[in-house]
Amino acid sequence: MAKDYEVVIERTEFPATGIGQSERGEHRVPGAFPGERVLARGAKKKHGLLTGFLLEVLDTPYTGETLCKDFRLCGGCVSQHLSLEKQRQIKEREVLALFQEKEIPLGQYKGVFGAENKYAYRNKVDFTFGNQVKGGPLHLGFHQKAMRRNVIDTSHCLLVHQDLRTIRDVIAEYFSERQAPFYDIYTHEGLLRFLLLRRAEFTGEILIVLIISSQEEVDAKELERRLLALSLEGRIKGFLVGIKDSLGNFVDYEQVAYQWGENFIEEQLCGLRFRIYPESFFQTNSAGAQILFEKTLSLLDDGEVLWDLYCGAGTIGQIASKKFKKVIGIELNEVAVEAARQSALRNHIVNCEYIVGDVKEAVEGNIPSPDVVVVDPPRAGLHPKVVQSLLQLLPPKILYISCNPKTQVRDMEQLMASYVVEQSFMVDLYPNTGHVETVCLLTRK
Repeated sequence: MAKDYEVVIERTEFPATGIGQSERGEHRVPGAFPGERVLARGAKKKHGLLTGFLLEVLDTPYTGETLCKDFRLCGGCVSQHLSLEKQRQIKEREVLALFQEKEIPLGQYKGVFGAENKYAYRNKVDFTFGNQVKGGPLHLGFHQKAMRRNVIDTSHCLLVHQDLRTIRDVIAEYFSERQAPFYDIYTHEGLLRFLLLRRAEFTGEILIVLIISSQEEVDAKELERRLLALSLEGRIKGFLVGIKDSLGNFVDYEQVAYQWGENFIEEQLCGLRFRIYPESFFQTNSAGAQILFEKTLSLLDDGEVLWDLYCGAGTIGQIASKKFKKVIGIELNEVAVEAARQSALRNHIVNCEYIVGDVKEAVEGNIPSPDVVVVDPPRAGLHPKVVQSLLQLLPPKILYISCNPKTQVRDMEQLMASYVVEQSFMVDLYPNTGHVETVCLLTRK
């Protein structure tokens, strides 16, 4: 049986992981912060330190109000009890330590930026159908931390807009009334799987995607009637019912069984409009993303050609397109590329070209050499082949935008053989969590 132990937290490492002492030695406790005395469970050795699961905070110097009753239970928020200023101080210290450890100078470092919306900033949320205890009532919410089979009924999640909470409540009530079964990931039986909601911050457009199995039918027309009757601040632009029979426990679907309205919404950033489909990647904090893109654009001088690698919906390249004669975006996801092309037409941008393909292969193709390469990879960072291609190509500048500074540091350690960091900054897109966006402008030596 796992043992519980007290740990006094002395410092943190990225992302929001407390390091402290107990009678057994030095421990790592995710979600604990300096000055806190916590109760942790388990003691598995990981990267040289005993790592435990946070059970309870016994004493804390932080007196900020925690408005969510499920704080610490669902695992979405880890630092809600800290002020926004304190959260950013901790994130900054953690990230700077990663670069200092690898002796990577950050050039002209400009600090941490971010919008002032601590809550209701997420423009996308995925809810799961399930229950919290075996045989219990139907829940629609998030998985319980460290107990992935349990689903907490998070009707009050403060990270999303009230419109999305209202929609969640109506859908949960509708299926609870009908005693509809949720899909069990172990028996592979049941109907209800996921609810994906998107709401554009600056346009108010809302997209609803209910994902079910094909084992039963849903009266989508009646559900649509209830949804369209809601009094919301924004407006529902589309409602889809997707069918997913594959075993993977992640949010996607194989076919659309029902559709009302459009299958996309549009968001407005930096004076441009961008199309977002259910499966599109788009920054989850629109207000923060606008700050990120404005600050990023200020780093770039006018030039001939810009490569936008891992371009997603094409936001960065299109916003930067007024500074370049040609922008070439490369992205593996075909839906994202189609969204980027549609957005370029909508924005009357004619100097952006998009290529569907794997970045590590596309960069070796016959495309014009760039003045600037923008890379904004997923959390895994750049593929080693991409790093090597950049070192062979040696563009004058590389703009590296990262949602995971650990992998960014790993990649930049290699790039430093031929580059120096000219300017850098961070943008806090994810308040109450341990994550932060890091931007570095690299200049060829």
